[in-house]
Amino acid sequence: MNLYEDTRLCGLGRPMSPGGTYGTSRLLEMGRPYRGTRALDVGTGNGFGMAILAEWGFSPTGLEPSRKLAQMAQGSCPGGSVVIGRAESMPFPDRSFDLVLFQCVLSITDRERALSETYRVLDRGGRALIQDLSGTASGEGCLGGCSPLSDWTKRIEGAGLRVKYVEPLRGAVRNYWAWSVFSGAPTPGCESPGDVEAFLCCAVKD
Repeated sequence: MNLYEDTRLCGLGRPMSPGGTYGTSRLLEMGRPYRGTRALDVGTGNGFGMAILAEWGFSPTGLEPSRKLAQMAQGSCPGGSVVIGRAESMPFPDRSFDLVLFQCVLSITDRERALSETYRVLDRGGRALIQDLSGTASGEGCLGGCSPLSDWTKRIEGAGLRVKYVEPLRGAVRNYWAWSVFSGAPTPGCESPGDVEAFLCCAVKD
């Protein structure tokens, strides 16, 4: 399967995370079993993550700070709902979700606050599923905000979540960079991806 296009999700833009459709689906597999269907896609962007969550049988909510992207996401996943807001201050009551999904979003937030909010809005037994970048790089966006995998684990567990699985996506960043250049898609705001790899993580609120 092409990592960045999936004809089952026609009408959507392409995923803006290195793992593409495969990374999102693999994350959802890692998170099994689930105790409910209430799912939050943080920084939903064009709604690609929400659409996959809906395909998996979840009732998805998207959280997005951009009104323009929120409108796009709502059109991409009419069965879900999109709320304007930020990861650091989620406008939801405690224990609202069984699953919280981050795809290359945590690295562009205040991670401590976003992870604290994740713990708060997750129900007991809920899963935090994270796809992001590890390593070191300079520049803007998620590449500039990545950090070593050991630091990621420390931050996630520092928020009270138990890391259950961590899985690297070898070569995903390099492949995504090449795809972006040749397809004309936006590339991250730096000269090269540097010494960076994508990773997947499943963490649990016990």
